[in-house]
Amino acid sequence: AFSLLKSSGTPTVYLDNPHAGPHIGTVRVDKRHGMFIAVQHLLELGHRRILLIKNSQQSLSEPPEPPMLSHMERQIGFEEALLRYNPKEMDVHIIDEAGEPAAAGLRAVQRALERYRFTAVVAINDLVALGAFRGLQAAGLSIPEDVSVVGFDNTYLCDFLHPPLTTVATPRGDLARSVLSMLNAYIDGAEQPSEPMLSASIVLRESTAKPPAN
Repeated sequence: AFSLLKSSGTPTVYLDNPHAGPHIGTVRVDKRHGMFIAVQHLLELGHRRILLIKNSQQSLSEPPEPPMLSHMERQIGFEEALLRYNPKEMDVHIIDEAGEPAAAGLRAVQRALERYRFTAVVAINDLVALGAFRGLQAAGLSIPEDVSVVGFDNTYLCDFLHPPLTTVATPRGDLARSVLSMLNAYIDGAEQPSEPMLSASIVLRESTAKPPAN
């Protein structure tokens, strides 16, 4: 598809994509920093036992598909936040569960509860967080009294979870305006307009709190 677009000269704007060329650009959201501030929020609350649930393997095929660029950036942000504190104080575990995101989040939590102690879950996206909610609550754990949960993407379901999900939001309005601006620039004859990097922000809801005293 990229080769066809490149050869045809069709003005194209990707989201968070490394492809570039004449009449082809990308608008990026700083998801690396978005994950950084999500983890920083948990650390400032006092969490030191943290579980990261990834869903970078989008199929069960062999060999597995490589992780998406946006997921790689989120993990880098996760690791950078930990390094701001003393890593020796941390007890961090990462589970990468393949398959449909919500089901993967459920399976990951079920596996983690058998192996690890943790007071906070960082989900690579909100659908994974949905599965994590189900797994934690099915195990008799309360959110956030026993385990805090943070998602990513600020999808519509965040307000409908119980409790509502703390998550990272991308600036959808700015994103749409940037895409239209770049497309108009290409249509007007610009070879390579500047590619913006948009900021993400954390939306605090009721799924995060200080870790339990015990």
